[in-house]
Amino acid sequence: MKRISYLVLAFCVFTACSSPSEKLVQKKSLAIEIDTVRVDSKDELLFLNYFLNVSSLDASGDYLYNFNMPQFRLEKINMETLELDSLIQLEKDGPNALQNFISTLKVLDHGGFLFYNGNTVVQLNEAGERTMNINLVQETWFNELIPEGKGVLGQSSGISSDGKLFSAFYGDPGIGTKPEGIAHIDLESKTGEIIPTEEFDYVAGSSLLLRLDGMIRGGSTALVFFNPEKDKIFMSSSSRNDFMSYDLAADSLMEKQYESALTSNAVETSDPVIVEDLEEFRRLGDEKDKEVVFGQWFLDQESGNRWRFSKEMDRILAEDSVIFKTVLTGIDKNYEMIGETELPVGFRFPYKAWVRKGMIYTFLNENDELAFIRIKPEF
Repeated sequence: MKRISYLVLAFCVFTACSSPSEKLVQKKSLAIEIDTVRVDSKDELLFLNYFLNVSSLDASGDYLYNFNMPQFRLEKINMETLELDSLIQLEKDGPNALQNFISTLKVLDHGGFLFYNGNTVVQLNEAGERTMNINLVQETWFNELIPEGKGVLGQSSGISSDGKLFSAFYGDPGIGTKPEGIAHIDLESKTGEIIPTEEFDYVAGSSLLLRLDGMIRGGSTALVFFNPEKDKIFMSSSSRNDFMSYDLAADSLMEKQYESALTSNAVETSDPVIVEDLEEFRRLGDEKDKEVVFGQWFLDQESGNRWRFSKEMDRILAEDSVIFKTVLTGIDKNYEMIGETELPVGFRFPYKAWVRKGMIYTFLNENDELAFIRIKPEF
């Protein structure tokens, strides 16, 4: 794998430039407008427990589908009129049934829905009929592709917008293991390739693991967000201020590293920290929560711009009172930084966001009613 790296600065540097490659870089601030809007639920009790993390916009951006896990139904929300459009009941049993647990929902470009839970991919057409059901660990072709004893590290994976391509790290199963490379799969043809690489060794270096009775029982690790599309795999890390594009044909990884004026630019890594005391694990976990976290990039289909939230501890008011800052960053279709801005105190870092018509929507539970915080960047 060939590597191409760029560094993009977002703060002021005033130095005498003795080299023609050095540049004067100016701060890239970002102006925003924020408002809050409530959704008319038509007297239905919408499922808000998971912060709408299992939801997806359709290709037009006009409808948001939220998966109600207890009821096994989709809640279709009109994002233009901000009201519940309809409820779509899914099957729990029978030939079109889904798995009991779903972690990802994707509304497909051509219509229909994709559901994913780490190893299993299920597709339904618009009539609710199952058109795909793949359990990777049970597929002969997949087990022949992945080296023996290895598996998909499902916490770092992604599926293309048309539901045809799947990309993920592979390596030794378990939390905090070092990825050995990327598995890139065509779900329709049931073919793929593995891309061994050491480029992502740093992922395991920020892991905090709990070992009890000689076994790893839990922990946390950095993530890499995957977005495969056609001949490229777009990626970014939760522990680095970056954006990556892997060219499959050229076997080339392009990484843009951004320099923020508002947060740290990376989590310090060394070796995984393994503890065998639960209280110590919790204490170290509280400390790790203060470190910078970079969310995934959310694409604006109309402009090609991408938007991302990050958070980091800002200050401590008292022993048990930690104030965090949340920062919004934008990059354009050429992956150059548009700007960044710190959001108001009290804005909660969102793990999920939706971008439509140049506006970013994040979830808000307003007295058990669905609402959205809307952010409109101006640049």
